[in-house]
Order: sequence, then structure tokens, then C-alpha cells
Amino acid sequence: MQGYTVVCFLANVGQEEDWPAVEKKALALGAERMVIEDLQREFVDEIVFRAVQCNAIYEDRYLLGTSLARPIIARAQVRVAQQFNCEFLSHGCTGKGVSDHGIGVVDWC
Repeated sequence: MQGYTVVCFLANVGQEEDWPAVEKKALALGAERMVIEDLQREFVDEIVFRAVQCNAIYEDRYLLGTSLARPIIARAQVRVAQQFNCEFLSHGCTGKGVSDHGIGVVDWC
């Protein structure tokens, strides 16, 4: 991206990823750095236990793992953006399903 320094951020909330491949791809696409944060403990301690206690299920069918992780991810993304003095934030949420309800907060930070 011309005129911009790109810092990529990826949160590990327990999903299976090829972390080195993700970093390699981000850097190959022009990112100056790739920050991958392990947020599993934070996610479980702050969100998952409470969700299980209240039987948090969407439409009596879908577990809310991805959408429940969004606030944890957004908070960490803002921390990283502040650390690197970023002026803009963007996210890769598809905006489909239950995930579209929580990620917009990141855009306004």
C-alpha cells in the first residue's frame, strides 16, 4: 500500500492455523510486520465460562464462539494499533451470520 505502513494482526483464540504460513503471506503481501497474539486464556477466562453458564446459543442451534471472541479480538487489535501508532484499523470479518453484530466496534476506535 503506497504511503502507508501496514501492521497485520491475527488473534489466536484456539483455532487451528498454520501461523508461520500466515505471517509469511502477510509479509509477502507488503505488511511491515505481522503480530500474532495468543488470546486463548483471555477468551476463556473473560467470555467462555460465562457463555457456558448462560447456555449462549444462537437460534437454539449455533454456538457463539466466533462472535463471542470478537470483543477480545477487537480489544487486542486496538492495543496493537496503539503500540505501533496506527491511524486506521480494518478487519477481515465476512459480515455474515452472527459475527457481523460485534466487529463494527473496531472500526470506530
